[in-house]
Amino acid sequence: MLYHPRKSRDVSFMDMSWQLGDVEYSIQMVSYTLPNVGPQVSYLLRPSGRVETLWAFFGGNAMLAVDWLTFFDKVLTHMGEHQKPRTTVAFLLVDYPGYGRNAGEPSPERVLESSKLALEAAVQQLHSEVQVQLLGHSLGAAAAAQLAADWPSAPGLLVLSAPFIDIPHMAVQLLSVVLSKGLPHLYGLVVDALPFQVQTLEKYLPSSRWMASVGQRLKPWIVLLLWPVVPHLWDNSKSVGKAAKAGWQIHVLHGAQDDLIPSHMGQTLANLSQKEAQKVREDAFSEIPRAGHNDVVLKGFEKYIKLMGLTDAKTQL
Repeated sequence: MLYHPRKSRDVSFMDMSWQLGDVEYSIQMVSYTLPNVGPQVSYLLRPSGRVETLWAFFGGNAMLAVDWLTFFDKVLTHMGEHQKPRTTVAFLLVDYPGYGRNAGEPSPERVLESSKLALEAAVQQLHSEVQVQLLGHSLGAAAAAQLAADWPSAPGLLVLSAPFIDIPHMAVQLLSVVLSKGLPHLYGLVVDALPFQVQTLEKYLPSSRWMASVGQRLKPWIVLLLWPVVPHLWDNSKSVGKAAKAGWQIHVLHGAQDDLIPSHMGQTLANLSQKEAQKVREDAFSEIPRAGHNDVVLKGFEKYIKLMGLTDAKTQL
């Protein structure tokens, strides 16, 4: 249930390019080998000129690296049309082991090792010293956070899009969603099947408010019970705390209507980053109005690119 890898051999997107003034952005393949696993590929969206900043992007559990191209088409089109192009920024789009053209299967340890190799290969391919910045969405937020916590070079900006606290918390959240949608349906089936009037049945069934109250009290205990048995914990609370202590500037973006990973999880991680940070940031958490889980990046487009420093604050989108 955690990973939904997709394979793809299509490389037609490699022909895409964007002209920003006298600088052309194009896509290059970044190849490297994950020891004991096999060949891996990520994609470098880079300008034809000098590069000073490298953003590494990590997608959700069903995303491929190329799925980010819709976002970047909008970013580069905006940069070219509305302001003096800021063409010293490159973007690395990372596929996990088992995704896209990559061998192997994903796990926190393999994703971390693969991500470090991808980033190191991209930096080498750029032939210049760069400031590394990281952005991850959903599962990708966990991949980016653990990379930041383990990255040996100078810390930069870490943007977490719709992050969860850890997998045990997510398991309880998904169970809550299933029960909230399934119990009313089951109640209706019981009412239809049994020869009782609804008023009589309601006298003996617990109220939904009482059940919700019990569920909230049980959640922390269920999380604790899951910790020893969940093989891939993806503990963002640990990674975010360590990254904040190392000096990474952390900002969390979350959709206000995210039903899959509720925004209070993002708020919790933002608060943790502030507690551990060397310097407190006023904008550590932003909630995107009317955005859910899968559309938060595009609905919050303006906020994302301003955080990344890709647009002038005065620019109207």
